[in-house]
Amino acid sequence: MTGVQTCALPIYVRKYNWVGRIVSPTASLVTWKTARTKVIADLKKHETIVASTGPLSQAEITSRMMNGVVGTKFRIIEGYKGTGDAVLAMERGEVESVAMPWTFIKAAYPHWLAEKSVNIVAQYTRKPIADLPDTPSVFVLAETADERGVFGLFFGPDEIGQPLVLPPGVPQERVDAMRAAFEAMLKDADFRADAARQKLDLSPASWRDLEKTVAEAFEATPKQIEIARKYYQ
Repeated sequence: MTGVQTCALPIYVRKYNWVGRIVSPTASLVTWKTARTKVIADLKKHETIVASTGPLSQAEITSRMMNGVVGTKFRIIEGYKGTGDAVLAMERGEVESVAMPWTFIKAAYPHWLAEKSVNIVAQYTRKPIADLPDTPSVFVLAETADERGVFGLFFGPDEIGQPLVLPPGVPQERVDAMRAAFEAMLKDADFRADAARQKLDLSPASWRDLEKTVAEAFEATPKQIEIARKYYQ
């Protein structure tokens, strides 16, 4: 779940043996074609009405956070029972935007892209994914170190994605073997062909990338953590 976790588990995260990541369900913010918000700079200029499926949904948590931290102008409409209802609301004109994984958009709503019914405004990750090299990261809205630090706390989990990881205490030679096997698998032609047949979008990351993301989260200052807590309770 996106946000600042308060349980004891993160204390041990830095001791994990990260192997790598195959996919990451990175969310993208899209607006309907009739919305005034068409590019990322518009988020600070115009009110953008976003659908929410609940107070713990990514759309609501991150929209409130960005409003408070960087001055975006999201107006959140709550009460939608699920993604399908939120999407229907956008298509009907009840709201102007939704946030959902790019892979889901491509699979479930390809007609949006073919008919140019939506504007792909931003990606909720630090690094643009391969499919959207020209769609900016929300991090461009963060102008100060504190703003970037808070964004890292909220969007870092999306960068971790769905990783392969070994627990602390595994012998180093076994960790090294798993990492080498993982890297070889990603290069394997049969594996990539199978992923293509299943329409699985690969967004791999090495164990070094994952370690870096975790380390950056632990570099958050007390001030940044306190700011983040206001939006995730």
